[in-house]
Amino acid sequence: MNITALFMSEILGTFKRVDDLTLSEWELLIECLRENASLARFASFLKDEDIPNQVKPHLQSELVRARRQKQQALYECKLIDEHLRHVGVKPIFLKGAAYSVSDSAVGLGRLYGDIDVLVDKSDIEKSKQALLERGWFPQILTDYDEMYYREWAHEIPPLTHVKRGTVLDLHHNLVPIVSGQAPDVADFSKDLVETKDGLLVFSQAAQTLHSAVHLFLNEDFSHGIRDLTDLHILFTSNKDDENYWESLITLSSKSSFEKELQLAVRYCQKILNTDIQSCHVEAIYALKETNFGLLDRCFESVLRFRHPKLDSTLRSTYELAVYMRGHFLKMPFSILAKHLTIKAWRSVVESTLGKNFYDKEHEVNR
Repeated sequence: MNITALFMSEILGTFKRVDDLTLSEWELLIECLRENASLARFASFLKDEDIPNQVKPHLQSELVRARRQKQQALYECKLIDEHLRHVGVKPIFLKGAAYSVSDSAVGLGRLYGDIDVLVDKSDIEKSKQALLERGWFPQILTDYDEMYYREWAHEIPPLTHVKRGTVLDLHHNLVPIVSGQAPDVADFSKDLVETKDGLLVFSQAAQTLHSAVHLFLNEDFSHGIRDLTDLHILFTSNKDDENYWESLITLSSKSSFEKELQLAVRYCQKILNTDIQSCHVEAIYALKETNFGLLDRCFESVLRFRHPKLDSTLRSTYELAVYMRGHFLKMPFSILAKHLTIKAWRSVVESTLGKNFYDKEHEVNR
């Protein structure tokens, strides 16, 4: 079953051919796909189907949007690469940006909000300075937020280009340092791939594991189905590549992300019917003993399309559960309690005195 059929089955509850859909079914399908940042991907995988004239403009406009974003991403990535190489830094492009510049199947119709770049931690300051000199600026942060990024995070505060409005996340690791799970980045960048434009990205195996880690160590699942689909396409595209599976399994074990890989395989198969050879599935499950009972109930609910007509009564409960789980995985309890207390207090102050209250206070202190 192809990706478009999987999407339709998930949303409509039953499999139908595209040319058998009623206009009301098309309406629900488009609403849901757009809300879940998946309409362009759906349209990208349609082949020679009988699409009603009323539907074509919606699909075509989303494809135009996706193609435009891809062109913009390539332009921005080449500039960022040029800026950083000028100061002796070789950036590695991650996630959505990497999918786009690689011209791989997972990049088809893939929409995303910012460009993620990885550099060595020792290169963070000179990378930031090089970008500042070329029009990239950070937002104004409170002293607490600056401390958070400096001591606990795996990236610096987001940078936004003063003219183009593009947002850049500059990373020095893949997960927050405070989590105690930050891997040796050298393990992921061992077999880098250079695109036809000279940009560096992770290998397909490392991209897959990073995608799994990003999804299952996260607290926000608003784009969960989109990210799960990334994994589905990566697994499917490399189904018969033994070197890919060997590298993926070895990397997950070396970086201690065996559980995240297990969850990626499990819910791709359960939700998207991803076809993975049984020998690889068995090898992945053998990496670590995991109790999936409560995880199944949570993830089988939140890793679905979000839409008022589809949401179950229990979904909000499961979303809260995975939200708390994500925070606990990223921070020790003592730090998490302090962090959430400060965030809650700030929310109360901002709702009372205005959302820019802390920005003004920070400007005065500076």
